[in-house]
Amino acid sequence: MTICRVLIVSPPTVDVVEIGGSIVRRPGGPALYAGYAAGKLGCRAYAVGPVGYTTLDTAVVERRLGVERLGYRVVGEGYVYRHKYKAGGKRVSTLLGRPEPLDPARVLRVLSAGAYNVVLVSPLHGEDDGGLASYIHNNFNAITAVDLQGYYRGYASLWTPPTARIGSLAHISSDDASDPPREPMANIIVYTRGEAGGEVFSPSGSLTIPPPPKLVEDPTGAGDIFTIVFAIMLFRGAPPGPAAEAAATMTPEILESIRSDEGFQYSVPQSSSEALWI
Repeated sequence: MTICRVLIVSPPTVDVVEIGGSIVRRPGGPALYAGYAAGKLGCRAYAVGPVGYTTLDTAVVERRLGVERLGYRVVGEGYVYRHKYKAGGKRVSTLLGRPEPLDPARVLRVLSAGAYNVVLVSPLHGEDDGGLASYIHNNFNAITAVDLQGYYRGYASLWTPPTARIGSLAHISSDDASDPPREPMANIIVYTRGEAGGEVFSPSGSLTIPPPPKLVEDPTGAGDIFTIVFAIMLFRGAPPGPAAEAAATMTPEILESIRSDEGFQYSVPQSSSEALWI
């Protein structure tokens, strides 16, 4: 299996998840889920993005699960989300913390210091207007995957999808967009519908993504896992169709695996030395 290096450009989160009246507080964020998935596929995973005083705990969990975070600290709380799942698995996400912008200089410094085969750019709430993702796609020799959820959440009607390419692959789910994006913002556009599967749009035409072979009660993080598995499969030479099928099959398995991993739990009390990760 080809060894690869993956960089996830995204902050850690604390997720307050409500399903059927039950509420649980968990570590979260694209770097946690996508980084763990990358490790399962034999890749080394790294992350960069703003880390607040609350989400520092999640950065510690990331490290335990094999994701090396390369900074950086900010003075605020960080990203705290409330995810409420309604009937049929429909998710409503509310940001409880304050958005911190992605620092392009810090991100590009990390990119320039290491050779990465796959880069996942995953803003959470409008902290990039598409310019950083586009620059990475055009200036670094890597499969560049962009998760569009943060653009749709953060800017809503104010964000105009770019006409220029911002990535090799762009992903959005029905939780954040009612229809697939039609703008040619990436070579491949993936639109997922949770348990109903989805579609892949590429220069060779459109393909149907099969439903996942099994469902999980809490799908938080599924989109992050799906996107990085898809991108790694593309890097390893798979066509879009097989890459999508592999991502759909592996996502619930990896999601169950991370939730059962002992390192996924917060430590109480947390060792101060363990947090020295920057």
